[in-house]
Amino acid sequence: MMISAAVLPGAGHFLVGAPKRGAAWCLAFLAAGTLLMWQAGAVLTPLMDGLMSPNGEGLSPEGMSFGPLIGLGFLCFVIWAGALADLWRSSRPSPVPPDPGLTPFEGN
Repeated sequence: MMISAAVLPGAGHFLVGAPKRGAAWCLAFLAAGTLLMWQAGAVLTPLMDGLMSPNGEGLSPEGMSFGPLIGLGFLCFVIWAGALADLWRSSRPSPVPPDPGLTPFEGN
């Protein structure tokens, strides 16, 4: 379970024999992480350009919206936690079905 927590969400599924579920969790996390990095670049590039301008004029952090970054970061956390919960649930042993044999009050 630690490989899924430390390496990549969904990686532990490959070890417990659920590769399709692991691939789905990995792809979901990578898609959300890619969107997060793309949005971070789109938000932070104008800020850094303004801060590094020679005359000191430019955008200030107070006027910027970081809401999409917070939302995508939370989505990555939810995917990570969901992958861990799914791995924990799928790695538990299945309950033993009851014995279909005779019960004590069966018969005459």
